[in-house]
Amino acid sequence: MPGDRPTHAATIRPALVEIPMWITSRLVHLTRVARWQVGQLADAYPDTAVEQLHVVGRLAIAACLLDAAITAAPLLT
Repeated sequence: MPGDRPTHAATIRPALVEIPMWITSRLVHLTRVARWQVGQLADAYPDTAVEQLHVVGRLAIAACLLDAAITAAPLLT
């Protein structure tokens, strides 16, 4: 009977939807954490130049992207 076993499309489609959603939610969370950390740094060191805060923010976002890529790599293979 057709309804006895899930078809290939029924098995693959949820993975194609869930994995990008999970990666996106992880990136959003990590970006929020990075922005919060940069905000804490700015509050702790008010004399810090804006350019330095921008560099720290960019490094934090790059670290978030790297973390997400490392975490998602096994899911995509």
